Amino acid sequence: NYTFSDAYKETVWYDNFTDLALTENHRNNVLRIAVSQLGYHEGVAASGDYSGMDQSAKGNCVEYARLLIPNWNDNSYEWCACFVNWCLNQAHIDYADSEIGCWKWVQILKSKKMFQNSIAYKGTYTPKPADMIFFNWDGKNTNSGHIGFVLYTTETTVVTIEGNSGDRVAINTYALDDPCVIGYGT
Repeated sequence: NYTFSDAYKETVWYDNFTDLALTENHRNNVLRIAVSQLGYHEGVAASGDYSGMDQSAKGNCVEYARLLIPNWNDNSYEWCACFVNWCLNQAHIDYADSEIGCWKWVQILKSKKMFQNSIAYKGTYTPKPADMIFFNWDGKNTNSGHIGFVLYTTETTVVTIEGNSGDRVAINTYALDDPCVIGYGT
């Protein structure tokens, strides 16, 4: 029953998203949707700011959270997994289990044999575009505290698009053997 907020409908991100047409390539669809949101910034929860326009706002208030748990905590919580789930949902991919907890997502993916350890943790898998990428900023292969999508890899790096990266949707680059990268959802 998700409908876009009026504030979001007035933005370039809504225009970017609605200009997309889904194709048979699911990975491409996910990444095109994610990239259409590049630069969207969180708003202030107390004001219900879903526009993504206030580049100085703090408060974790985002359009993407409204899909999963409308009005929970005034939509004010870390939103990286909400962004990933929103992109998957908009691409009509449902295996994400409507999860907003990164650590829980890793558990689910491991139980489905859809999780691959990163090189830093003895993995041999080369991530593919639109794989989910999981992080632990303490550099420990325990629980994940952040998630994004793989855009592409080089011989030594992985380039990502992530929600809630510096309070916005952003592109980042990491070394493939960075101990903060714990693994990939395939």
